[in-house]
Order: sequence, then structure tokens, then C-alpha cells
Amino acid sequence: MRRIIFFAIVCLAFAVRVDAQMKLVPHTPAIRNDWNMGIVNIPEVGFGVGMSFPDTIAKYNFYSLTNVTGYQFTRNIKAGIGYGLQMHDNKMMFPIFGDVRANFNGQEIVPFLAASGGVEVNPQNFNEDSRIFISGMFGVRFITTPKICTDISMGMYVKGGGVEEKTTFFVIKLGIEIKGKKNDALR
Repeated sequence: MRRIIFFAIVCLAFAVRVDAQMKLVPHTPAIRNDWNMGIVNIPEVGFGVGMSFPDTIAKYNFYSLTNVTGYQFTRNIKAGIGYGLQMHDNKMMFPIFGDVRANFNGQEIVPFLAASGGVEVNPQNFNEDSRIFISGMFGVRFITTPKICTDISMGMYVKGGGVEEKTTFFVIKLGIEIKGKKNDALR
């Protein structure tokens, strides 16, 4: 009886280990390319809903068009520099920021976390309208081709400075991640 129990435990452990290893094998060329190191470009459109001032919430909504140009260091880690345009009511702001993204393991659908921080610059009134900000997002990437992923994310965006001192937004973004050539020199 002990031999049967021991054999069953060994078989179960082997089956679990094989199943875990199978999840590490990319099932398609698109996933295999997504796991490679290399340059990435992530243009995104977004919408932020102001949460700090409920009486004048329409004034604190914004639309954004941003781009992150960076590098994928491992299968799960990307970092880059972002820049773009935000439209607030009657102001045009230009964000410049650092962006870090961490993917969870996945195949065609990949959940991720993103964190960014930097400055929003208003060239028309630099001293009074420019702000610093931080943002945390949770999202999902859909691998569509060997070089293109579509992502959707949501999270919080907090900026500080100026008359209102701090403003918080709930943000939703839709983007496309474009991978450059895989870098065989670094393998």
C-alpha cells in the first residue's frame, strides 16, 4: 500500500511539474516574439475622469494622446520614456514621464501593471499651470501578431501643484504595443 501511495505522489508531482513547464513554452510565433528583448513603442489614447472636485467634475476631465518609447529587458519587464498631449477643458498640457511595465505570465492574453511619473508642462503659462504627476495602472494585453499587441488599462492618475494643489483622476487607456526587431546580439 505504501508503494502505491508513494508512486501516486511521484506521478502527481511529475504531472504538476510538466504542466508548469508547458506554460513556459510559447504556443505561437507571436508569443515567442513577444517574450524577446528589444525596443517597444506604445502609443495610447486615454480619458481621465476628475475625482477631486465633484461640483466641477467636467472641468477636471481630460483626453490624452501619449507615446512610450522603451526597451523590453526580460519577458516580463519593460521601461521607457513617455511624452504626449493632454487636453484639459481649455488647456493643452504636454506630459513628459518615465514608464515601467511588469507583465504577468500569460500566453495570448497577458495581464500587466504599469507605473509612470513625470511632469505636465503648459508652455503658455509654465510657472502656474505646470504639474508633477504619478500614475498606477492595471491592464490586459492581447497579442495579435508577432510585432503588435493591443492593450487596455485603467487606474489612478494623481497630479500636484498649482492652485488646486492635488487633483486625482480615474483613467482608462487604449493602446497598441509595437515591437521592433528582436535583438539577437543580446542573446
